[in-house]
Amino acid sequence: FQAYNLRGSRARQPWATSALFELADQEFQNIRNETTTLESSSKQILSDKTQTSEMDLITHSVAPDEPLDVFSFLRVAKNYFPSYQFIEYKADGFVSELREVIPELTASDLDSALGSNLSMVEEYRAFQSTRGNSLNPFTCIRHALYFTNRDSYQALLFELQRKSFDEWLTPTSENAPD
Repeated sequence: FQAYNLRGSRARQPWATSALFELADQEFQNIRNETTTLESSSKQILSDKTQTSEMDLITHSVAPDEPLDVFSFLRVAKNYFPSYQFIEYKADGFVSELREVIPELTASDLDSALGSNLSMVEEYRAFQSTRGNSLNPFTCIRHALYFTNRDSYQALLFELQRKSFDEWLTPTSENAPD
């Protein structure tokens, strides 16, 4: 009787092993399907968030005399620095700094300052790059606003930045713009 059970047990063993492999295969397939579904839904959510964020920037309307906020700042700044990737929280902090110095600053004021002064600031940026210094867009914006009203906006630049920029701007300086 024992010999029969051993033979029967051995005879059933491949079927049992096969059944276990089949169950494991089904479970792995279910896990793979669930993972794929979760990945695609998370990609869709991220895509929707990005599109919503970009649409907020595009559609956020600002009255000309409304104080500058991060949305209007990014819209103006991206016009002048299209290849620069502005990080939203850094832009928000920058706008807060600007508003501390210039509480009445509007998007149209910023646009006007950049439109009028950015080419000159770009010349200064090129001059500074020959000395091994680089000016990022935030620093260029500070310089353009400072040039708009040096007395009122001097707090936008550090003393060394102001001094260097003012020296470059003086007509007696060999590096001054024409």
